Amino acid sequence: MKKILLLMIGLFVYSSTFTQPTITIIASDLRGPVGIEIDGTGALWIAEGGSGQQDGSVSVIWPDGTVERVIDSLPSAFDPMSGETFGPVRAQPVDDQYLAVFTGEAPSEYVSSVLIYPFSAFTQGNPPLHPSDAAHVINVGEFVHRYGLPQSDPYTLVHDGCDMYIADAAANAIIRRDGLTGVLDFFATFPDEPNPIPVGPPFYQAVPTRILHNPDGGFVVSQLTGFPFIDGVSQIFNVDDEGNVSVRHSDLTLVTDMLWSPDGDGLVALQFARFSLDSVPPFILNSSMILHLHDDGTRDTLLSDFGPSPGMTRDENENYYVTNLFFGTVMKIENLATGFADPNDTGKGRMVVFPNPANDILNVEFYLETSEEVTISLTDMSGRLVYEKRLGSLIAGQQQYQLDVKEWSAHSSGLAHGILSIKAGDAIQSQTVVTRF
Repeated sequence: MKKILLLMIGLFVYSSTFTQPTITIIASDLRGPVGIEIDGTGALWIAEGGSGQQDGSVSVIWPDGTVERVIDSLPSAFDPMSGETFGPVRAQPVDDQYLAVFTGEAPSEYVSSVLIYPFSAFTQGNPPLHPSDAAHVINVGEFVHRYGLPQSDPYTLVHDGCDMYIADAAANAIIRRDGLTGVLDFFATFPDEPNPIPVGPPFYQAVPTRILHNPDGGFVVSQLTGFPFIDGVSQIFNVDDEGNVSVRHSDLTLVTDMLWSPDGDGLVALQFARFSLDSVPPFILNSSMILHLHDDGTRDTLLSDFGPSPGMTRDENENYYVTNLFFGTVMKIENLATGFADPNDTGKGRMVVFPNPANDILNVEFYLETSEEVTISLTDMSGRLVYEKRLGSLIAGQQQYQLDVKEWSAHSSGLAHGILSIKAGDAIQSQTVVTRF
């Protein structure tokens, strides 16, 4: 059953009314959806991890909105020790000719492999295919185990017209497949890091997830991190053409997907969830976030209070699509992209808030075309006013203001997410903010 949800969220818009993102559930009753990708026709391909009964699958949302399972009986197994289900993690179009399906660590002859299907094999209304129907199998796990590594979990790939570069989330490496010979080798590795908290092992694993081509050369790779899934230790890496790894962004949490920003300024990253052993389930419900990571190192929270959501993609109209692992749904987010600045904009008419999230001081910059009476306010996500302050009459031009986050705590009982608004005359500028008291 389809549901339409409206979330109040602020945008970089200078107008008398808000443009609110519309969130629509466009698919439900999926079996543990993880990755989601879009092809050149607008069809959405969803990898379903399954229930652990060798029932992993791939479903597609065709352009007409029909949801159909197109691959079934993929490896899926439940591990009673960890409580995890291992199954397919992504179904990724490659060059608009093939679909690459990443099978994960479920024991089978297709364990830790990339199954390649030609798109011509999929026709709407036909019975689902099976693993044996794959045109080619890249057994990444067999290669990884040959080097003494205990686990392999191929997660995403990029293709340069010849070679493939596969991010392996368990081998903690980028593996290159030579397009001419089919030979696999290690291209880049991500070492374990010391665990700074007393819970868990002495080191946590890197767990690379999404890999993208970098227009400036090489690649960018996002990081989930392994147990104990600590807040703020995930990173996004640059990997150059020689396989050298450096940090591009840090202080992130459990990043499982990312896209290049449509405005040409940095990345849009998906925080899968936050983790707590005191929570049931331990991956906290409604703790996913979509972040805009600017090239200058600043960041904005574009959407929060959903998930856990491991997969994200975007269509040509800048609508976003994310999976919900626990609820078995895909939601479509319209109007989120209007929060991005026009790259040709001079900055007039836009409000900038940083840092976001904020722990103590929140800086607000905005522009006034004419002298106006200005009021700043904060509402929670239900629209309740929790804080308001009149700034008086301000002269035209660029404005700067600092807000003490602790002032809000007295009015909001520890508000975590809200909408910060600047009202100048009849015009309003707004943005979603996240605070930590």
